[in-house]
Amino acid sequence: MQTSLRCAAPERTRPLWESAVQPLRVVMSFRYAIYLETEAGEPLALCTRDAAAMPFSAVLPVTSDDVTMPARVSDARIGDGILTLGHVTVRPGRYTRSPAPPSSLTPPFLTRYAALGAQTAPLLDLPASALRLCAASIEDPSLLRYLVGLGTGLTPTADDVLAGVLGALHSFRHDAFGTFGAQVAALTARTTWLSARLLEAAAAGAHSAPTLALLTRVSDDDAAWARTVHEVLLHGHTSGAGLAYGVALGAHASSSLIHLNQGDAA
Repeated sequence: MQTSLRCAAPERTRPLWESAVQPLRVVMSFRYAIYLETEAGEPLALCTRDAAAMPFSAVLPVTSDDVTMPARVSDARIGDGILTLGHVTVRPGRYTRSPAPPSSLTPPFLTRYAALGAQTAPLLDLPASALRLCAASIEDPSLLRYLVGLGTGLTPTADDVLAGVLGALHSFRHDAFGTFGAQVAALTARTTWLSARLLEAAAAGAHSAPTLALLTRVSDDDAAWARTVHEVLLHGHTSGAGLAYGVALGAHASSSLIHLNQGDAA
């Protein structure tokens, strides 16, 4: 029996949806998400709303308790506005754009991010020396060769940290974003497929849902911020903590630049 679903798809994936029909390769499938790739290597994911959405994830308005992704798909293709996964067809109900972060890093927000870094560092399965390298790599991207792919899991911990750093540098317009992102993207052959796609997207200015939550939902409301951090830390074994620590590092690096610019303006 054919099943038809609607999703919210990132605006950046619109050309893929609206192109001529092309086959997709199923890279991996879990109950909450299925990851696909075109013959040209362009990634696409379909996930439930309780999954950590990647920048290229189309999100269904249901949880993994309501819909389970197919474990095996003999026919996967996309085009003409339709994603076909065997007997399942998915159409975008809408295209989404990422929310914008605050226009500036105010002192209260800097305090939030500083506390976030202190909270999440002990949760990471990386030695202190690796955490120091993560921070130092913002100013010296040559150090990234020691970091990309470091750790275990679908997205190694150091990669999660770097994705968070990229999110903050991009959002707060740090001059280092371009060079840092290019160096990260050049090293993605060293890591897993999923982590490589996450880092490549982050280097291009597209970030995962947990990263965006930390960048766009920072506020003076203690309870609301605590809920946001709690939700992010639930993602993966240490993925949420890694992203959060990276955002804290990137925000700290950006804060010195912002203070310098404010001093020049004064």
